[in-house]
Amino acid sequence: MRTECLDHYELIEEVGRGGGGTVWKARDMKLDREVAVKILSQEETVDEDRRGRFLLEAKAASNLNHPNIVTIHEINSDGGRDFIVMEFVHGTPLSKRITAQGMGLEEAVTIAAQIASALAYAHDAGVVHRDVKPSNVMVDSEGRVKVLDFGLAKLIEGSRLKVLAGSRPATPRTIRGTIMGTIFYMSPEQACGGDVDARSDMFSFGTMLYEMVTGRKPFAGENDLSTLSRICSAAPPDPGRFRQDIPAPLLGMINRLLEKEPRKRYASMADVAYGLQAIRDGRRIAADTPTVSMVRPPKPRGRRRWLIPAVGLAGLLGVGSPFVVNRVAEWGLFSRGRVTRGGAFELYTRGKTALLRYDRRENRELAVSLFQQAARRDPNYALAYAGLAEAMWRQWQENPDPSLLAKAMESAQLAVRRGGHFAVPHAVLGAIQLERAEDRSKGIDSLRRALDLDPRCLEANYALARFHALTDNWEQARAYLARTLEAMPEYWANHCLRAFLFHRRGQYQAAIDSFQEALRLAPDNAQALRDLSTSYYMAERYEDAASALQRSLAIEPSHRAYSNLGTLRFFQGHYAESASLMEKAIEMGSTRYQTWGNLADAYRWVPGMDQKSGNAFRVALRLVQQWLEAHPGDVSAKSSMAVYLAKTGQPREAVAVLEGLPAPSLQRADIQYKLGVVNELAGRRPSALASLERCLKIGYAVRELEADPELQGLRRDPRYQLMLARSAGKRPN
Repeated sequence: MRTECLDHYELIEEVGRGGGGTVWKARDMKLDREVAVKILSQEETVDEDRRGRFLLEAKAASNLNHPNIVTIHEINSDGGRDFIVMEFVHGTPLSKRITAQGMGLEEAVTIAAQIASALAYAHDAGVVHRDVKPSNVMVDSEGRVKVLDFGLAKLIEGSRLKVLAGSRPATPRTIRGTIMGTIFYMSPEQACGGDVDARSDMFSFGTMLYEMVTGRKPFAGENDLSTLSRICSAAPPDPGRFRQDIPAPLLGMINRLLEKEPRKRYASMADVAYGLQAIRDGRRIAADTPTVSMVRPPKPRGRRRWLIPAVGLAGLLGVGSPFVVNRVAEWGLFSRGRVTRGGAFELYTRGKTALLRYDRRENRELAVSLFQQAARRDPNYALAYAGLAEAMWRQWQENPDPSLLAKAMESAQLAVRRGGHFAVPHAVLGAIQLERAEDRSKGIDSLRRALDLDPRCLEANYALARFHALTDNWEQARAYLARTLEAMPEYWANHCLRAFLFHRRGQYQAAIDSFQEALRLAPDNAQALRDLSTSYYMAERYEDAASALQRSLAIEPSHRAYSNLGTLRFFQGHYAESASLMEKAIEMGSTRYQTWGNLADAYRWVPGMDQKSGNAFRVALRLVQQWLEAHPGDVSAKSSMAVYLAKTGQPREAVAVLEGLPAPSLQRADIQYKLGVVNELAGRRPSALASLERCLKIGYAVRELEADPELQGLRRDPRYQLMLARSAGKRPN
């Protein structure tokens, strides 16, 4: 059977049609990866308006970088055929998951919250989808959502993407009076052929949410004309008629989304996303707004177990809480001493509240959206820009994309210019500057300036504690951490930072205790569970490590959790399974050198995978070198690079890297362990044994030495057994 190709893409099978084109499953023959290729049909190519819309979709979607929006890889043309290359999404269309009775409420709300987050991001970027419907949403086996097909997208005048899209053909993109979209999910303004904005997507989303919950389309008529008439003039049937267990807040949200007049719907999709997250977590929301009420939720009575109450600091925020009173008073100050405009203060406080649980991906995304709205409503509001910078910095920490850090820096600098006599903008700017080697001295100056303005500034003290922990300056780290714990003893992140400090010192039981305290305050914290697993592992509590990772993945799958689980399976001798888990981490978007290095390690011990191992090590080396260009003092990165060099046949270069490490870093067990591995691979066994003995004395896990396949030869050496005997009685508790 003859295979058809477009440029270097092999077309495998047609998987769908829509948005002015045909979608194919394809193989990228250069990068050997699975992709989706959307091709504008030949007959439509001659229609300049349709071709223009097709290319507009590509330009609009390619500039949207959001985990719930399909990723565009390339826009190209071959033989007169225009096409878009995008990620191939393995999953099921939402339309096939909706049964005649509707979906389970937990599943429906969880999926809807992700869709709302994606649309909020698109709207903030100036893109209106205009064809929101279940068949344009894919859901994978783990419940992650991808919004597809921006084929009818409209760019909002004056938006950033409107400028990026450039000029368009002379023919208008949409002729007034022309109906664009899928009939069942149209808004009244679409059905009448009128102008649409982001609120049109809200109505379509509300129609879809109604169907997800009840299994019925709210405006379906006997024919298209009848359906259009109902959309424009008829009230939808009460969803409660078809299902008795719909929570009142969800009913109120559906009804508000389906208001005929756009002005009566929500102010933004970010509000909708926020409300859905509140419903999912069991937090109370007011009847006419998705804003979370600052009250402690009642304990669940077991009737609706999927409504998990909010926990941790965010769940403890009571109206009379001294923490809330003090923080809201601080947040409410404006750089010129006047009240903020257009509700900017409310948006800012909601953004800061969301960031209290920055461990949640949706909270980070929501915070970005809320701070952007606050800044738009009051362009002089310094704290809105500081909040935006902090939220993007938190996003960068999970996925170190340099463009994210650059945007965070730009926003922080703007915050300082708008409100230089506030401590918080200086603190956020300093925290971001510390991430870049060339700005590190500036970062220290910014943080000192923040503490000069407010010695108790939480953001500044936390940033300095974290920085000194990362640079192995233990005493300074402990001093600044003590200040943050004194000010916020009930904040989970402070206890995670303390755990990190203990872990770096090889005090694994103390690290476990601190992580457990963080989880007492925030039991559903996937990030804390993921990091706790590492300390369990190093304390040789392998079953506990596996259990913590399973809980973390159940709450929120992440590339770091998959990487940690892969590491655990590696040292249990399951190399093929470890490689599969590392591949999963990379599929989820991990660009961390550690993940690629771990993948290379796993491949190294799977028969027939030598070439893949070498390729992965090359990627790991490239990524770690890029990281070190921005963070030249990172001894963890330097020691990892040395290991990769040694494992790729470059032992001299590896030893040279390790010989340049600063003395304080040699007090870390993990650094001594890497020294041992490199020295063994370099043929320097006495030095390897000395380093491994030091790492055991500091507190490293004997089991890891026993399980590392790189040390097979060393373990047969009688001197190894003598070293184990010497160190057995000298290890810290």
